[in-house]
Amino acid sequence: MASSCLGLLAVLLAVGGAVGHPPRVQTVSEATMYHVAHINLTTEARSGVNPFLVNITATITPPSFSTSPTPPLVRRATAPLSVPGFFYSEDDGSGQWVFAFRFSCDAVGSWAWHITSDDADLNNMGGAVNCEQNSDPAFHGRLEVDQSHPHHFAYQDGTRYFMVGTEVDWLWALDLDNLSTHTLEPFLDTLSYGGFNNIMVNLYANYSAWARKVPSPPNVGNTVNTPWGSDYLHLNLRFWNHYDDVMAALERRGIVAHIMIMVENKAVQWPQEQSVADDLYWKTTVARLQAFNNIVWDVSKEAQRLSDSYWASRFPFLVKYDAHNHIRTMHSHWNASLELKHKYCNMISAQQHSVYHEHILAVRKAFPTYPVANVEFLYEEGPVKTYGVQSEAIDMLPVWWSLYMAGGYGVWYYSAVAWDVIIPNLVPPGYGFTRVLRDFFVQTTFWQLEPHDELVQVSTDQGSKIVAYALASPGKEYVVFTNASSFSLKDVPSGLKGVWTDPESGQTLPATSTAVSGNAQQFEKPTEYGPFMVLHLTSA
Repeated sequence: MASSCLGLLAVLLAVGGAVGHPPRVQTVSEATMYHVAHINLTTEARSGVNPFLVNITATITPPSFSTSPTPPLVRRATAPLSVPGFFYSEDDGSGQWVFAFRFSCDAVGSWAWHITSDDADLNNMGGAVNCEQNSDPAFHGRLEVDQSHPHHFAYQDGTRYFMVGTEVDWLWALDLDNLSTHTLEPFLDTLSYGGFNNIMVNLYANYSAWARKVPSPPNVGNTVNTPWGSDYLHLNLRFWNHYDDVMAALERRGIVAHIMIMVENKAVQWPQEQSVADDLYWKTTVARLQAFNNIVWDVSKEAQRLSDSYWASRFPFLVKYDAHNHIRTMHSHWNASLELKHKYCNMISAQQHSVYHEHILAVRKAFPTYPVANVEFLYEEGPVKTYGVQSEAIDMLPVWWSLYMAGGYGVWYYSAVAWDVIIPNLVPPGYGFTRVLRDFFVQTTFWQLEPHDELVQVSTDQGSKIVAYALASPGKEYVVFTNASSFSLKDVPSGLKGVWTDPESGQTLPATSTAVSGNAQQFEKPTEYGPFMVLHLTSA
């Protein structure tokens, strides 16, 4: 069974009767809006049956609009949800099996449910869950693409989401083999300090080639517990229950899990493609995790390592079994698998190691209704040698800003936590830089700002390595990131308030300008800080 830190609302529904007896209709139980509702279904254990292969579908009918008024910004279920169930608990000596299904209610009222199953005891079970209003400020419903500003995100209740990502592929491995170590929660607090609200994480990986000689700890790879038990058709419930706990810990902190369901180059012996075992792995992933609202589905890290024909068979699994319709994406080169991305994805997760700013601009143009993120660009150096290519944080800083100044998002790698070497108590320089960027942008109307580099004019005598990027909501708000000592900004109305921010420290200074020809304003970059500064102009 999952540990108490799971944080799910477990609705325990005991079903009496032997095999073949008619099921009983269950009484109303309680849930909280935007949280995971977990409903247990108990039957007698039986020999000769693999409970992991029992098919269960819960049809969940939401309350009507007349009993649950919906504010204009809130999007909610109006049609029945169809969610898969799963085997949850082995026979603990009581002679019973526990199956379960999960969903997240997004409206106050009574949500009726009904079970269809090839198991006679489970088939035709029914009941209802009474959903109460959410009062927890960390929960905002499902993360979605903002339909009004589709290069950006918003939660289901309309709350804005500004993505600041990092990668911790083996996050789930913390405390997995030793539940008494209690490493996960303090580590997540450290990541929160860095401003990270999005973590790219494998559902499972074995080990990386470059970390094999690093002792454990800090090497957390090659775990004793994997998703599978005695074979691929029997799952290891300790692994899956622990993953639930990880998801709940992330959700409590407002951190989205960008889950890469597969990874081809981390020494995993996966089930045969499109086999019953492969389907079980994918279906269980969706069944257990879809009720969490802090999810982005990614079919694989570096998806280009497997064929598009395989992904064409897996994406329909996400569409069919994810009743909550979470964001879908592919970690790959941006121009790979274009047909699949147009058909199944609604976010671009590109791996790009050069021309960073220009790349984001080009992908935004190619996918005008998708948020775009460079999810792998450079790797901040740590104290332990892992992946061969590493950089100093100060050299990554202008690249980091260039992604956001193109209207995209980024994922910051720190080599001491990104893969199967995790040193959880370190706060590298990069975490300060990522925090400054997030704190800066959340004070802007970032979802309304568009790239407008053409507004910035820098004299040619300042050299060839000058950077000058601009975001603007013309006439209302402007952001400029530059290392130019001076520049002019075109088409800027007078009377805007200006502030300089140092992207290294977050320190600020008031900004002044001089009117030049036309509607242009001339700015002189402060010299008190480093080579790069950020200018923010607004009417507020």
